[in-house]
Amino acid sequence: MLDTSPILHDLAARIRQEHDAAEAAKGAAVVAARKGIEHALAAGSLLLEAKAQVPHGQWLPWLAENCPTVSPRMAQYYMDLARKRPELESKCETVSHLTLREAVQLLDDDGEGEDESGSRGTSDEWFTPAPVLAVARDVLGHFDLDPASCAEAQRNVQASRYFSVADDGLEQAWEGRVWLNPPYSQPLLDQFVTKLIDEVKGQRVTEAILLMANKPIITWYKALRACSAQCLWNGRIMFEHLSGSTQSAQYGSAVFYFGDRVEEFARRFAQFGQVVRPDRGPAFDDGEGEDEIEDDDRADDSDEWYTPANILDAVRDVLGTIDLDPASCPEAQATVQATRYFTIEDDGLKQEWRGRVWLNGPFSHPLNIRFVNKLIAEVASGRVSKAIMLVNILPSAWLQEAITICSAVCFSRDRLRFTHQTGKIQINNHNLVIFYFGPDVEKFVRRFAEFGRCLR
Repeated sequence: MLDTSPILHDLAARIRQEHDAAEAAKGAAVVAARKGIEHALAAGSLLLEAKAQVPHGQWLPWLAENCPTVSPRMAQYYMDLARKRPELESKCETVSHLTLREAVQLLDDDGEGEDESGSRGTSDEWFTPAPVLAVARDVLGHFDLDPASCAEAQRNVQASRYFSVADDGLEQAWEGRVWLNPPYSQPLLDQFVTKLIDEVKGQRVTEAILLMANKPIITWYKALRACSAQCLWNGRIMFEHLSGSTQSAQYGSAVFYFGDRVEEFARRFAQFGQVVRPDRGPAFDDGEGEDEIEDDDRADDSDEWYTPANILDAVRDVLGTIDLDPASCPEAQATVQATRYFTIEDDGLKQEWRGRVWLNGPFSHPLNIRFVNKLIAEVASGRVSKAIMLVNILPSAWLQEAITICSAVCFSRDRLRFTHQTGKIQINNHNLVIFYFGPDVEKFVRRFAEFGRCLR
């Protein structure tokens, strides 16, 4: 048993009392529920005071022994609220008039919780709604492990085993059928997804379902390259916070499946969105092959926007010579300098492509899809020996095959400045992605590293 001074003993008793009162307020009517914030803030202040007195390295054991009903995550939540009390007071005249849900919403309204990963708010304590988990459970049969969880989340997850913050799931062995709704903050998001991929490759995890933001960041790319299928979620999932509030993420969601029962995953998750197999495209095709996507910011009056010269210098360094630019015009060739090029009048989609190809295709829909598909077909046929393609990547079914078969990819670090045929210069609203198809992967990675992070 840990040594506990009279002061710490008294603090523990008061923490338990405030926590019990805050929990009781969660399900109460509005007037009573507003007392919950007072108890949560009091618990947070007491926890901060206790943590300052507990010897280094003994905080979690002390918490478990003296406040067994307060999980490490709940303790962290209370302490975060207490630390942010000045911020709450700056946004609300009387903090005591808030419910816990209103306090969380108020802290999240400024968007500071949103990072490149599509984070859902001021903490990682956002739980998957029960209907989504029910379908995931139907696919896997049972969750053997939830490696990024807490006691509160298990009311819905119902995994045989789970790892909490105190357990540090990244340091544990994962086995069996895994459900993973990882922390959305970086670097934890990338670390948990990488861990899952490694455990699947090591065959310790036999099947897995991963839920994360449907946003083209490097972690999303890693998951897509490794998974057996992906569901691109329609709309937004309403996540449940530790405090009891609900909130949707800024971005849509994607569900990744790792395993052999792809058809079962596709059948069950088709109700939520389009299911895609990276090696085949849409699992349920509507016959069009061209799913709806957002219009691109660059599609202003025409698709005649020219690539910056420094990008083209890097392209030529990797390819040696650009044999063909299949979506171009005479003005663009001042910097592209391809041996051959096709204009709108030539209709590059009807021509045969050969050799080393540079493609900055139209960004407007549906031409963007058709040019990407044409390049993939020509690479697969062997007529195109090497290619570099620049796209404004939106997480969409039509790019899945390109992501799967490319040799390497570069996620641009900065927004690119395109020149319009009128002379107008415009910065693209999204960071772009550059795909490489060919054997010179090291050369591509070395040359394009100046523009962003490259992955093989």
